Amino acid sequence: MISGFQRKFNKNKLMRFDLLKKNNFTIIHSQCEVTYNIEGFKFKNQDKINQDIEDIYKKLFVNENKNQAGKTLLKKF
Repeated sequence: MISGFQRKFNKNKLMRFDLLKKNNFTIIHSQCEVTYNIEGFKFKNQDKINQDIEDIYKKLFVNENKNQAGKTLLKKF
């Protein structure tokens, strides 16, 4: 999982990967930085998106020519 994150987001300025603690990665949110550990990350982040919010997201951000977005962001990895 961490290697997938690194391949996809290595050049992203909002993510950092810890070279010493290889299971850790940091996301720079608007208010602070949060460090996550991949142990149990997928299990902890399986919350479903409210259907109304998902519909709004699809209308605003998903290209009509593409398949519909998944219900969780982790399906992309």
